[in-house]
Amino acid sequence: MSTITNTAVAKLAVAFVSVAMLFSIAAPAKAQTIEELQALITQLQQQISSLTGGGSSATACTFTRSLTIGSQGADVTCLQNYLTSTGHFTFAGGSTGYFGPITQSAVAAWQAANGVAPAVGYFGPISQAKYSMVAGSTSGGGSTSGGSSSSDLEGGAGSADYTLGSEYNSEEVGEDEEDVEVAQLDIDANGSDLELTAVKLVFAQGTADNNDFGDYADEVSLWLDGEEVGRIDADKFDDDNTYSKTITLDKGAIIREDDTGELVVAISGASNIDSNDVTETWTVDFGTIRYMDAQGASISEDPGTGTRTFSFESFATASDVAFKILPGDEDINDAHVLLVGSTTAEDNVDVFSFNVKIEGDSTVEVDDLTIEGTVTGAGHIDEMFDQVHLYMDGDKIDSVTTPTDDETVTFDDLNLELEGGETYEFVVKADFLAVSGALDDGDTVSFTIGETETDLGTAFTDIRDENGDQLADADKTGSASSDPLLAYAVAPQIEVISSDIEPIDNGQSAAKSALATMEVKVTAVGGKIYLNGDDESTEAKRFFTASVYGGSASTTASSTVMSVKSGTNDVTNGGSDNEYYTLEEGESVTFTIQTTVSQAADSTDAVVLAGLQARLFQWGTSNASDTTRSANSLSYTQLIDATKTGVASLTN
Repeated sequence: MSTITNTAVAKLAVAFVSVAMLFSIAAPAKAQTIEELQALITQLQQQISSLTGGGSSATACTFTRSLTIGSQGADVTCLQNYLTSTGHFTFAGGSTGYFGPITQSAVAAWQAANGVAPAVGYFGPISQAKYSMVAGSTSGGGSTSGGSSSSDLEGGAGSADYTLGSEYNSEEVGEDEEDVEVAQLDIDANGSDLELTAVKLVFAQGTADNNDFGDYADEVSLWLDGEEVGRIDADKFDDDNTYSKTITLDKGAIIREDDTGELVVAISGASNIDSNDVTETWTVDFGTIRYMDAQGASISEDPGTGTRTFSFESFATASDVAFKILPGDEDINDAHVLLVGSTTAEDNVDVFSFNVKIEGDSTVEVDDLTIEGTVTGAGHIDEMFDQVHLYMDGDKIDSVTTPTDDETVTFDDLNLELEGGETYEFVVKADFLAVSGALDDGDTVSFTIGETETDLGTAFTDIRDENGDQLADADKTGSASSDPLLAYAVAPQIEVISSDIEPIDNGQSAAKSALATMEVKVTAVGGKIYLNGDDESTEAKRFFTASVYGGSASTTASSTVMSVKSGTNDVTNGGSDNEYYTLEEGESVTFTIQTTVSQAADSTDAVVLAGLQARLFQWGTSNASDTTRSANSLSYTQLIDATKTGVASLTN
């Protein structure tokens, strides 16, 4: 006898002695639990395997149940030992017998390495069958060859109860979208473990035309408790078989006695669904369920649970994809002065801000994006600036030359990938020309982006879902725009510090007049400016001109008194028509401005609410006359609204 044979015999002898010893220890303990007996069996299998050279002791596991988070016992210990031997379970404390998150991650890694899908860490019948194939042991999930038989099932004569699950109804299958779950059948196992062996599915046209099911779908798959158990090409369902087909399931699709199995139908959409077929509906019916019980009986029956309807949609629609434009930074978009050069260009001036939110799950690909400009004063935007830059989240992504005789600016070849659920901040910057050219002080520009711009066509706006399809008009929503922004080489920066109105007590229930007060800080930017005072004989030429709001026609305002509260300035007094203030570049002055608002008629019968607001702020860059010192004016809405004092109750 060879040495190898002698060694094997010797090991077998030791193994049989070990068996006898183990059972001699275990025999008197009649009160032992099933878990304790299972542990003894596992120890025996491991020792036999080790003594006979059968490989790692961690491979001889027997499973009679599915293992998941919270499971504990000898079978969990054995699984952990096995996963340790494969390098997937690396817990420093070794095998614990408790199935926790670490074990779940190890199982998921092992599933991924062995082609078990989905690899989510649930060690059920499919995973156990795969274990039997790769580890060569017996398990509840199948025999050593990877199959299963009634010997894997426990119980007597089995039966099943069926309920059409409510989880899925009117689902949308997107173009080229994989494994969209459309219907669920809940199966209760009674009297025995049940192994599902085949399922007949019947599809029927709802609003669909006479096309075959394969024109809409690519594959049909079946999943039991989250694990794939069957898959078939959708073109197997055609009008020759009235869109019905029996799908043979993988071995090990077992529902244990008194458990409920969730059998789910999933559809993968065709890669190119005809546009005429989008939104059309089908129904699916579980026509026949075939299963085997522990007694070896094979039973086929119609669950009789009815159908579920689903539709085929474009990828964007099924994924709820939307390219939503939102207003951007108010500091950029609200009307204000854009400081530009008097003789040289001013680069990278912020002129427009907008945000884009990608709704849904799909990544959106943006290649071309268009904004629309509007100018006053200058002929076209190319007379205001020669380059326009687009920034996203602070990074420059494109620069274009301003088009001639056109207000449309298109940023192209962007190659942006915007992720679903994220919001992105876009800022447009312009390189302004000098006002010594075609651009003049006071010229304005505003921008907008919205449905008009996104519907201009792919030459202007190219926005696609991750499947490469253009988003439909309905999936491009929202808008953003800026107020007219005023371009000046030299201008005052005006800040309203405070405003108020106080009734003047006249002994009546309501005052006949009120004192309106506001404080305004003025800073010269870009160069020296001149401001007329309140001694100008013509009010229209004063730095500050006011108007009454909220009152009746008889509400009036007296002459404005303006005094310097603080700041650095030069005052030139040259008579009633020549008092003015001079601010060098960077200098500031704060004015206190007061005006009395009153009602002209004497009556206590009616009460009106009236207040004061600015009408114009005027300045000049030449001190030649009161006219040149009031040659320019600011009166945009945000500024005027900021000066409102509120209203007081005035009698008339």
